[in-house]
Amino acid sequence: MAGLRLTLVVLAALLGINITASAQQVTPEVREMAMKAIKLMDEGKIKESITILDECLRLAPNSALITYELGYAHYLAGDYQKTIELIEPLLPSPDATDQFYSMVGNAYDIVNNPTKAIETYKSGLVRYPKSGRLYLEMANVHLARKDYDKAVPLYERGIEVEPTFPSNYYRIAQLYCNSNNTLWGVLYGELFMHLDKRTKRSDEISNLLLDTYKRSIAINGDSAKISFCKIVVNEKEFAALLKNRLPFCMVFEGSLITAVLDAKTVNVETLTRMRTSFIRNYYKSGYDTTHPNILFSYHRTMIDAGQFEAYNRWLFMKADEDGFKEWKSANEKKWTDFVAWKVNNPLVISEESSLYVRQYEE
Repeated sequence: MAGLRLTLVVLAALLGINITASAQQVTPEVREMAMKAIKLMDEGKIKESITILDECLRLAPNSALITYELGYAHYLAGDYQKTIELIEPLLPSPDATDQFYSMVGNAYDIVNNPTKAIETYKSGLVRYPKSGRLYLEMANVHLARKDYDKAVPLYERGIEVEPTFPSNYYRIAQLYCNSNNTLWGVLYGELFMHLDKRTKRSDEISNLLLDTYKRSIAINGDSAKISFCKIVVNEKEFAALLKNRLPFCMVFEGSLITAVLDAKTVNVETLTRMRTSFIRNYYKSGYDTTHPNILFSYHRTMIDAGQFEAYNRWLFMKADEDGFKEWKSANEKKWTDFVAWKVNNPLVISEESSLYVRQYEE
């Protein structure tokens, strides 16, 4: 379940206004009670929270947001049928956000009714077609049942419609990094690192990224082999080939292979050199025109600004904590300069500036 808690700030603001013409105004007293209940919920005191929210709902029976919070409290308490009973009737309401559909769908899935769960998510997508959250939840239903062929396209679609929603990147990066198509695992994983606010998930992806690079680049003496993807040309890609547009897999591995030849091992230091050489090869070959890529463009900007070494230390920080500490101790100014530079020069991910598999298949 991805972020179904409405933030206290947002909730406080919403509880104080009429969202619809028919909604009952929440009094300051009820608003204060609701905020107290939510704090108790966040502290793990679910029963106490439910007691207060029940009273809030008695005093403001038309408040969709109080009803939602009560349903969420019952969800945390393990009473999923009660969650459905409370929130499902609200779905046609103008007040219902995509989170309402997500909550109900999740509750149905947990009580072993995946068909109804998916039906709920699809209903939500009719209303909120750009909800990355609903695509995520629908994909998670299939992922839990190991139906990867159905899960992956849904995570992909979630990234397409809402590229700033991080959880689809997180899930699909894990799947790709543990498949024979690690290329999109490292790309989606790195994009996730820019969207996540340095949580345990980003620590996990930092480790996954370095491990995946090490598994995908095999160095044996003076020879090297890379295996990030398999070139399988579908109908659209074949049509592109006729127009002299190579498959992205071929472009990526072709640009990388010469970058790894001088390396004796794969670690953060050598990987930084490989990735730098890769970007130079990519742009020298003109692939930035035939296969534009927001991540590679950002890499080139950092290389030109002298920030790429520190960036790679940031990216793989949790995968090599001892190495990072040692590097940072010897490069305090580089690190300080990078942190300041990154704040002023973030990777912009938006509907107009995004990256997903289908871009190279169209």
